[in-house]
Amino acid sequence: MELVFECPEENVEEAIKIIKHYMENPFGESVKLNVPLVAEYDFGDSYQDAK
Repeated sequence: MELVFECPEENVEEAIKIIKHYMENPFGESVKLNVPLVAEYDFGDSYQDAK
């Protein structure tokens, strides 16, 4: 599955940290899952650049 997010270029690093955190911890810090979720990311000026 792929999700595409858009944000200003100057906010990319901060957006990656926030999105990755919520994707890997969908129920918050208090719920620990038996199987860890891993969110991978890439970024670019277009969808093709990011692949």
